[in-house]
Amino acid sequence: VVFSVTDSSSVKKAEIILQKLWKSGDLNTKVVIVVGNKADLVRTRVVPIHEGRSLAISHDCKYVEVSAALDHNVGTLLVGIVKQIRLKMQMEQLRTNVYARRKSAQVRMKGLIEKVL
Repeated sequence: VVFSVTDSSSVKKAEIILQKLWKSGDLNTKVVIVVGNKADLVRTRVVPIHEGRSLAISHDCKYVEVSAALDHNVGTLLVGIVKQIRLKMQMEQLRTNVYARRKSAQVRMKGLIEKVL
């Protein structure tokens, strides 16, 4: 979810999007990162860093500020996306393994015998 640090109305729109994602349950199943864009425009900045961070924290998301124009922190953002996807996949794998049933001793023994023969 991207907003401009030079436009306070874009933060409000980002918050509405995050609320919709929360209501639909997508915040639990999808990777969501809050991104403050135009970090290079320091003089026209109206959204403080702590406001973007608190928005992300309140929705249990990561936060990063970038400047797409200067290609600043864009690599960090992409690495963060990949890390978050891997983390979600690991968490999902752990969740499914907890509920997976173990094979019975008979089935395991049958598989072992088939491998030997």
